[in-house]
Amino acid sequence: MEGGKTMKAFSFIVLGVCVHLAGGCDRDLAPAYQKQIADLKEQNNQLSKQAEGLKEENLKLTEQVETLGALDSGQRQKALPTLSKIAIAKRSGFVDSNEDNIKEKLVVYIKPYDSNLDAIKAAGSVTVQLWDLEKAPAKAMLKEWVVAPDELSNKWMGALMTDYYRLLFDVDPSELKASADYTIKVTFTDYISGGILKDQKVVTLN
Repeated sequence: MEGGKTMKAFSFIVLGVCVHLAGGCDRDLAPAYQKQIADLKEQNNQLSKQAEGLKEENLKLTEQVETLGALDSGQRQKALPTLSKIAIAKRSGFVDSNEDNIKEKLVVYIKPYDSNLDAIKAAGSVTVQLWDLEKAPAKAMLKEWVVAPDELSNKWMGALMTDYYRLLFDVDPSELKASADYTIKVTFTDYISGGILKDQKVVTLN
């Protein structure tokens, strides 16, 4: 009985020491725990915002699908502007860009038109060629440039009386003759319909 009482008293002493030590550890670790809790709360808030944003985006997409599904596909296609033709504008020709009396640039203005003959910013790629038709056929094409869709999109001049693509290219003045006629040929590949439209224009190096 005496030994049991002693062991029981010792157990209470050990328990008291552990509780005391545990309390001290809690006080030391409290700031770290608080920071972790704060970080977790912030992450939870961010995830909640992202989830809400995705929910709204999904709702918009669902509404769009339902709206498009209710429209007649034939009428919708007719309502979309389609590229009908392209034209090289009158201002196209050789220019002196640095005012040294040497025309070292070729500027080409391209106007795409829809079926109503309204100028539109059509998506596509462009190939521009410069020809000297007085030369032999094998040497008649002096230069060729290809403008990709992403580059072409940045060349659009959409303002009053300026609905066109403005393309500027380097030319070699030593290959050009004063007062001679040159031919600009443009091929436009429409990325909506897959159609290919062409135009050409004679310009004079004055």
